[in-house]
Amino acid sequence: KGRIIKTTNVVCEFIITSNMDFFQRIGEIETKRYFETAYQFVANYQNLGEKYILSAKVHMDETTPHLHLVFIPVVHIKDKNGNEIDKIACSEYWKGKDSYRKLQNNFYQYMTEHGFTLERGKA
Repeated sequence: KGRIIKTTNVVCEFIITSNMDFFQRIGEIETKRYFETAYQFVANYQNLGEKYILSAKVHMDETTPHLHLVFIPVVHIKDKNGNEIDKIACSEYWKGKDSYRKLQNNFYQYMTEHGFTLERGKA
């Protein structure tokens, strides 16, 4: 739902990684679990929903393993009649000047709660 115009951002992308020492320390099986857990974080972050994830590709053949995850920035709101709708709204998904800091804090908390020893970068 919503009006899409030529300047509407209809997709966003996360690149999720850590440093190479981290991946070498946890090994192949835990690296796979790390990216699966990160995928679940994104699917649940701000109630996005897995159906709005368009692509999730892990690159293992570059300097540091990383996940490219492309999604439609959907927010779940009520229309003027009170009906619940899913609306493409990048500016609402990333609302607030500290939205990226909140994302990074929530990601750090989620991943550490799932057993990964990470060091939170400077916010």
